[in-house]
Amino acid sequence: MSRQRSTCGIYREAMEAALQNALGSLSNLPDVVMFELSKLKALVRGYHNRYADDNVWRCLTVEEAVRFNIPQTDMVYVGMIDTMVENYGETVMVEHKTIGRDVKPSDAYFQKLAYDGQVSLYHLAKYLDGNPIDQTIYDVVRKLTIKPKRIPAGKEGAIGTKSEIEEHGTYFGHDLGGDGVCPDRESPALFELRCVHEVDANPDKYFIRVGNVVRSEQQMAETLNDLVHVAKDIEQATQTGAWYQNTTMCEKYGSPCEFMTLCRGVEDPENVRWEPRKKSAISADNTLSYSGMSTFLTCRRKYYWRYIYGIQRRTETPPALAFGKAFHLALENWWQTFKAEQADEHKDESE
Repeated sequence: MSRQRSTCGIYREAMEAALQNALGSLSNLPDVVMFELSKLKALVRGYHNRYADDNVWRCLTVEEAVRFNIPQTDMVYVGMIDTMVENYGETVMVEHKTIGRDVKPSDAYFQKLAYDGQVSLYHLAKYLDGNPIDQTIYDVVRKLTIKPKRIPAGKEGAIGTKSEIEEHGTYFGHDLGGDGVCPDRESPALFELRCVHEVDANPDKYFIRVGNVVRSEQQMAETLNDLVHVAKDIEQATQTGAWYQNTTMCEKYGSPCEFMTLCRGVEDPENVRWEPRKKSAISADNTLSYSGMSTFLTCRRKYYWRYIYGIQRRTETPPALAFGKAFHLALENWWQTFKAEQADEHKDESE
């Protein structure tokens, strides 16, 4: 299968997934949707240009569900690994991350990720499954922070200007296929072309991979011990009803906990403002994820409302979260198609 197919296939399919996800979450904000999607399209296109010809990695799995019984309890740990690849004979886990600022491999951001508890649990799950991970690579994408703007008049030959549109029918070198009439402000389509130009001109700024994150057998043993203790505490709290409230976490980063009104007793959990918690495909009553583990350690009462009573506040998904999910889905589709392409190419070579 040719790389031309990649450009038309991977990129387009990823964008369709992002578009559907974002529109479904932000149907009341069409202007925000269109401009934010312009950023998504530019980033996924840039990601494709950056990594599509990387033939060193052989994609093994995408969105791989992992699970194992937690010893000494009736609970089951569950998780979802973004991507697994083979790289020069090593089994490598690829974790996708997005960030809103510039980072370098030496930054504290990556030092903190090196001790990520979720990655430790993934290493443990694959180790117990008999398919240990040799290392984890963080696949980090920097978010675009530029905004739509007025189109400057510009000097003759200057890109990204009214002069370019009117004289050449292009914007940042891309053919517009129109009559050369220039608007005062960028439309979503024109804004997307500026985003594409920004990403293509600065690939090292927007795409970075940092690897060699490993877990020793001793570290995995400690991770398992921690998990067992948390699971035991959850089972004990379930039996005794000891869902203690951690009042130091009721307001964090200036935002109140979504369950604060319930804990204060000023709102009924059966109120229409609440709805059943949306569960992932791998969740069940006796399962424990890294997110659930973190919630329990943060505040037992919060864990109770979210995972035992099983509710969440009925609100529209915040734009940042909706587009984060859209971009993750776009990358998932990108890797699924990349994996299929590699399988087809291998089949062609063997025939």
